[in-house]
Amino acid sequence: MSHPTVPPLPQNPPPQGTFGPPQQPGTYPGSYPGGGAAAHAYSQPLPAPVPPSGGRGGGRGRLALVIAAVLAALALIGAGTAALLHDGQAGRADSHSQEDGKPATASPASRSTEGKELFRVAGPKTPADDDQRVSAEGTWITSTTYASGAPSAVKGYDAATGKPRWTIPLSGNLCEASRTITSTGRIAVVHIGTKNRCTEFAVIDVNKGLVVWRKSIPNDKANLGLHLSVAISEDIAAAGWPGASVGYQLSTGKQMWDAPTQGCTGEEHSGGRQLLTIGGCDGRFKVGQRSPDTGKTTWRYTLPKKAGAWIVSNEPLVLAVMSGADLLDADGLLTVSTSGKLEATIDIGDDYVAGCEMYGTTCNAIVTTKDTIYTPSDPHSFFKANAIAAFDVHTGKRKWVSTAATDLARTLVPIRAEGDGLIAYMQPTGMRGSRVVHLAPRDGKQTTLLQMPDGLAQPDDSMVADDAGDPALFERGKLYLHHTGAFDKYNADIPMTLALTTK
Repeated sequence: MSHPTVPPLPQNPPPQGTFGPPQQPGTYPGSYPGGGAAAHAYSQPLPAPVPPSGGRGGGRGRLALVIAAVLAALALIGAGTAALLHDGQAGRADSHSQEDGKPATASPASRSTEGKELFRVAGPKTPADDDQRVSAEGTWITSTTYASGAPSAVKGYDAATGKPRWTIPLSGNLCEASRTITSTGRIAVVHIGTKNRCTEFAVIDVNKGLVVWRKSIPNDKANLGLHLSVAISEDIAAAGWPGASVGYQLSTGKQMWDAPTQGCTGEEHSGGRQLLTIGGCDGRFKVGQRSPDTGKTTWRYTLPKKAGAWIVSNEPLVLAVMSGADLLDADGLLTVSTSGKLEATIDIGDDYVAGCEMYGTTCNAIVTTKDTIYTPSDPHSFFKANAIAAFDVHTGKRKWVSTAATDLARTLVPIRAEGDGLIAYMQPTGMRGSRVVHLAPRDGKQTTLLQMPDGLAQPDDSMVADDAGDPALFERGKLYLHHTGAFDKYNADIPMTLALTTK
């Protein structure tokens, strides 16, 4: 792969028309990861909007899965169900978790790295003749509580033991949830209200297990969960989807806006300390910061003309872009300074898995720190181990590449940052147990933090894909894996949540 280049920012681009080509009724320039914060904007052109399948396929070569998702969605819509399945992950920059007002710190060293199962939560059971699907969007952790989405509920568990702590029932299936959690332990979710539409917006306190406030989105503004993003910052909770956008003051629930920024056809939001918005505006993608006082958008960066774009990270601002026409994954990364100037471009092409789903709101496989972007390689073979590459945020140059293991077909998946290093998950394979490892920021040297026993039965088999479609959290020597959906009669035996710990 050639060294990344830094092209000049386009100067005085020619006037653009409306964003994307004219759309037929019922279609929209499609979307998206969170990984920190992440939101994905709209790709063009795409078929009519379809709820994501909730599967865990790889970042590329998934055309058959996309077709299957289309057919499944048509069947669901015809049956009047609310599949609303979004395989999301936000907040993959910095960390997925907060520690009672403080960012999660390095996991303490354990006397043993030998792993065992801590607890599991079975997936929801559905009748054998029932094609209805349910989703369980969202997974979060604080120093005391692990919480996740569940069928028509959000549930909290003791982070150390896995014992149930609380359940917040919802009026319907979860449509989407924020990837990040605030420093005070608050999250945002959107769920089904009336007429199988995503009309209910709620902010929940994970530590206390209670609803802080709940607001109803008018039916004429709500949707069926298609391309829906939900995000939360320290000041704002927001949702965005094709043609609509709503935002609320976090402390009071007061509505701050109820429509996309002027000139934008749709918006998606990315949470973290601040709320960022990416939208298709006047024919270009724009990334803006929302004022915590007024909710108004101050534009920070206008992207070059691209077929698709995602926010990978808020701080630093890293964007994934799709230039090609395969509509399968991002093929490049852009890093932007705090002053809104393009710093570097990284050509990831087909060599790396960004995990930017066609239907979603983030690039699941990428993790960033203030100085480094980590992304897994695509070995282009089921019989080869992958690697993780580290790129400099400011120059775009590759720092190093770390191999996964000497074993064939071992896959290393980035989970989250720890300092400027990386926590990664090594999938189980054959008779070999999974691992959680730390990669040193200087050279990628691996240190094992958790090692599951070798053997035929691996409890976490297939729980984490190379594109990290379902979130994985690692805190204080414990690995929390959560399947967000879709649960139906075909995969009801998959655990909804599985937690592993060191002995």
